[in-house]
Amino acid sequence: MPPRLPLPRLTLHPVRAAPTPLRPLLPLPPIRHNSRERIKPAGPLFDEAIGANTIKYIDESGVFQGLQSLRTLLRRIPRHTHKIQCVGHEAILDNEGNQVDSIPICKLISNEQLVLQHQKAYREKKERQAALKGRSARNQKHIVKTLEFTWAIDPHDLGHRLRKMKGFFEKGNRVEVTIGVKRGMKKMTIEQVRELARIVDEFALRYAKEKQEPEGDVGKKLTLFYESKVDPAKVVEQVKKVEEETEVGKVMEDYEEAAAEYATILRGEVEDEIAPAPALE
Repeated sequence: MPPRLPLPRLTLHPVRAAPTPLRPLLPLPPIRHNSRERIKPAGPLFDEAIGANTIKYIDESGVFQGLQSLRTLLRRIPRHTHKIQCVGHEAILDNEGNQVDSIPICKLISNEQLVLQHQKAYREKKERQAALKGRSARNQKHIVKTLEFTWAIDPHDLGHRLRKMKGFFEKGNRVEVTIGVKRGMKKMTIEQVRELARIVDEFALRYAKEKQEPEGDVGKKLTLFYESKVDPAKVVEQVKKVEEETEVGKVMEDYEEAAAEYATILRGEVEDEIAPAPALE
């Protein structure tokens, strides 16, 4: 029997998938440095922030010096006391009259002049704001605000209504207060409804005056008319509330005191009661 020949060893390799071809990169659009496409800053430009090689230069005395290199000028001027400020641009037109670029118009300005310039701009801005607020305040006297609630109002809600009323008066508004009844509301005594009307009227007269006689009846539907004592022309902004801290805590506001007084009246016992009247229209 012939001898058995050894078989060659076979090595198995894993089959690899063909690589996915990469997508070619699209070329980026060219970056255009047209001055019309640049984002305009909020304020004026100075020195290197002007971003131009050549400028139209005006010296400190106001004399036009023609086209100058910005880099050369920055090397010549005393940088610790002066700056080059861009005050405008001059358009560069093509043969067809279309603007293709612009060249900055710059002026040499000292730090002292720059401070005076900022102060003048700040004063003019404040004057414009004061004029706008003054016109707005004068218009407030023609605005009529209305407040409506029932005779069974909760003391906490009453405090909120009086606070709103105070804010209207501080703005110079007219205010009409309507106190009425609703179906199913809690029965109130004659003394309670009279005290509520008194508290509301006394609080309003601290900041306003009666514009006309009240309309309606206490316990039914009553409308009170007030006109602010504040001169609307002098009202620039609403009075800011200052919270004073004491050993007991925060000092109560006047509208909170009025609401607390009404809560004390509601806790009292009065026998005379009135039935609810028809609901407000």
